[in-house]
Amino acid sequence: MTPFLRRISSGVVNTIARWLDRIGIHPNTLTLIGFMGHFAAAWLVAKGNLVWGAVVLIFFGLFDTLDGALARIQDNVTQFGAFLDSMCDRFSEAAIFLGIFYHFDSLDSSIGCLFTLLAMVGSILVSYSRARAEAVGVFPKLGVMTRVERYIVLALTLLLNRLLIGLAAIAIFGLFTIGQRIWFVYHQLGSRD
Repeated sequence: MTPFLRRISSGVVNTIARWLDRIGIHPNTLTLIGFMGHFAAAWLVAKGNLVWGAVVLIFFGLFDTLDGALARIQDNVTQFGAFLDSMCDRFSEAAIFLGIFYHFDSLDSSIGCLFTLLAMVGSILVSYSRARAEAVGVFPKLGVMTRVERYIVLALTLLLNRLLIGLAAIAIFGLFTIGQRIWFVYHQLGSRD
């Protein structure tokens, strides 16, 4: 998440997370609820209910922010929790793209299917570039099309029925983000060689 978005949302997210802590919710529970909710959003999109798909996506996308905030408030940040969250994020995002692909396929829109695949590959590689960099000790959290930005673009373009524009933006700016991260990692590791 960009610093700008983090500043705007942190107060609200932390307030909700404190309330969830008071009622005894575990962070992994939020992760799994959000995970299942994304499949409902994907199903709605696949069936052509784009606006309701967007609403469900926005609602359950909040769980992805809340689980981490709740873990920090509870001092319950674990390696397994981080792993579970990361895996659920990838599956959730793939489900949304598969729902979009099915939607375009049912409309016989080959260009829509192609853009969906390009956006999906871009999204996967943005996430992979960060994971792979972290595996070698570099933490490239930068980028113009991180997961939060992808969700904002998807939600808005679903609501406005402008999916092709959103998918093209995710694909193009996803590639740009990958380039940013490669450049960042190169400079970080180049200074160590």
